[in-house]
Amino acid sequence: MNLQKKIFFSFLLLIALPTLIILFVILKISTSVIEERTLSYSLQVVDSIVKRIDTRLSNYRKLTMQVYYNNNIMNIIEEYSFQRGQVTVSDPSLDEILESFVNSDRYIMSASFQADAFLILRGANYIDINDLFESQTAALEKIPGRLIWLPTRKLTTVFGLESYYFGAMRLIRRENKILGKFLLLFREDFFYDIYESVRETERERFFIISGDGIIISCLDESLLGTRLSAPYVDRVLMNTYGYFLTEADGTSYYIIFSTSEVTNWRLLRIIPQSEVLKEITTLRNSFFLIILLYSVFLVFLSFIFSRGLTKPIDEVIRNIVSIGEGKLDTRIDWKKNDEIGRLASSVTAMAMKIKTLLERVTREEANKNKAELKALQMQLSPHFIYNTLDTVKWMAVINGQHNIKEMISSLIHLMRATADLGSVLITIEKELSLVRSYVYIQKMRYTGFSFVVKIPQKLMQLKMNKFIMQNIIENSIVHGLKSMESGGIITIEGEIKEKSLFIHITDNGCGFNTANLDYHHDFSEEDVHTHTGLKSVHSRIVLHHGTGYGVTVWSKPGKGTKIRLKLPVLGGE
Repeated sequence: MNLQKKIFFSFLLLIALPTLIILFVILKISTSVIEERTLSYSLQVVDSIVKRIDTRLSNYRKLTMQVYYNNNIMNIIEEYSFQRGQVTVSDPSLDEILESFVNSDRYIMSASFQADAFLILRGANYIDINDLFESQTAALEKIPGRLIWLPTRKLTTVFGLESYYFGAMRLIRRENKILGKFLLLFREDFFYDIYESVRETERERFFIISGDGIIISCLDESLLGTRLSAPYVDRVLMNTYGYFLTEADGTSYYIIFSTSEVTNWRLLRIIPQSEVLKEITTLRNSFFLIILLYSVFLVFLSFIFSRGLTKPIDEVIRNIVSIGEGKLDTRIDWKKNDEIGRLASSVTAMAMKIKTLLERVTREEANKNKAELKALQMQLSPHFIYNTLDTVKWMAVINGQHNIKEMISSLIHLMRATADLGSVLITIEKELSLVRSYVYIQKMRYTGFSFVVKIPQKLMQLKMNKFIMQNIIENSIVHGLKSMESGGIITIEGEIKEKSLFIHITDNGCGFNTANLDYHHDFSEEDVHTHTGLKSVHSRIVLHHGTGYGVTVWSKPGKGTKIRLKLPVLGGE
């Protein structure tokens, strides 16, 4: 593939393709935002409808309370309620209040009192009205005195006219004595007239259902009083407010619902997803057209760009090939002061420098060979010392000088560890082995101290910096215990606490004044003897693990010294 095609496809891949992806992402986000806002608005509409219904129903509930507030009416009902047999109520006050209920609202079709001895009804007179009263007796007794709302049902008047009504019924009580029942019947159109005013499309539907899924109101009268059989009903009944997407008969619908606080009935607004996305589809099509035109423009632009760039580059390449063939005197003549011109000047300058570079490479190759030879010699030196010390050790064994043999073995152990520059971190177990070798050598000179290790076995495989303990042990022996003829003790302890490894090195030596030490581990440069080792240890820990770790010192003259190393927990189980 030539350069022009590479530039062309690179332009498409690095500029055109990401731009198109960004445009598609913007389209997707915009679509989701518009859809979410549309559904949120629709949910607000449904909730406002429910609140309007609740307001009207609350007014009806307050209307039924007028019976309790009217002592005259309560006295009349109580007078006739406990008479034996059927009686005729001659007092016009009951008729008047029932008539007032019916005439107060165009949706109230009937108002009635029912007691054991009488039934008074005003408005539309329905067949089997007594059966309606009796069917609610058990429900009324569960919540005595409270209003219950009756789902929509078909009722027939004495004139044979059928229509759908929902109702509100409550017990009439005085001093815990049930006097009778009061019933208001409403036209189902009460709901229809409210939600029909916000209906936006012919394909959307409204349902009002009871807590057990019985349809209270809908446009299809044949469904009134039956249970809504849609598969999403149970999901609606489990919640009180929201919306979700579902599918029925191969079509996706949004179910938007809210619950009445007065009746616990749910208003459902069912909108096909295509209706919600209708405006979004128009936006999407317009966006796709823009993307198509933009894509054509990008392809054309990438072709022009690649063509204009590769033509002068081809000329520069031809001259570079000449230089590559050894013609170092080649000059590229490009008069324009642009990127290609600067490239041509650079190639010319490169050709002029190649001779100098060839000579420099020759000299450097010779120096490199000398450096490798020197490094090889330095590498052989430690091995010569190890071999010599090993020979001395075996001579001590042959002559029965076992203390010299052990001392040389310890020295070899330490020197090998020192020469191993690749091992920055070693296990605590190996570090303690180096410390024991060092202590053995020191005991040849200082015999008045003992060395104790109290680190649990489970910590032995954790890793720490090499030769950290040895520097501190050296300070303890040389500066803390050297003046003691006997009784000196150096103790090493370890623990894991607060997700860090703590190593405590304690001696009972002469101690020192810590006034010149900063307990935030900033050791003074003036402490050139005792504390240089501490500063070195602290610096190594901080450089390797960070400022959260390092050395802390506790010491007083004549009270011994305690050094704490704080390290991260590395390795082990």
